[in-house]
Amino acid sequence: MTISSFANPGQTIKLVVETLTANGERADGYADGYAAPIINSFYLPSGTAASGFPQTMTQLETGLYFLAITLPSGSNGIGTFIASAQWLQPVTGLSRSAVFSINSALPFGNTTINLA
Repeated sequence: MTISSFANPGQTIKLVVETLTANGERADGYADGYAAPIINSFYLPSGTAASGFPQTMTQLETGLYFLAITLPSGSNGIGTFIASAQWLQPVTGLSRSAVFSINSALPFGNTTINLA
């Protein structure tokens, strides 16, 4: 599953995961020893992996988790960021994953980049 969103440089975004049973109902299997969902990796527009990952997501309510990430400001915050999430499906323990594509541009599309 791939989820796309739009942001601006310097903005804090929230990556969200629902943990669902095979019937599509929100549930937590984490009391049974499963770990909470994680963001395995976060890639900058240059393709470089950001440091500090993996990170465990925070639970909002049953079966709903998020991780807040602040994008770089200025020209370093322009481009497509990619994040990879992984979790175990409650009850069955089957591995699930999602990819987030975050497209970031300056408001109104105006920017200047000096090439030295």
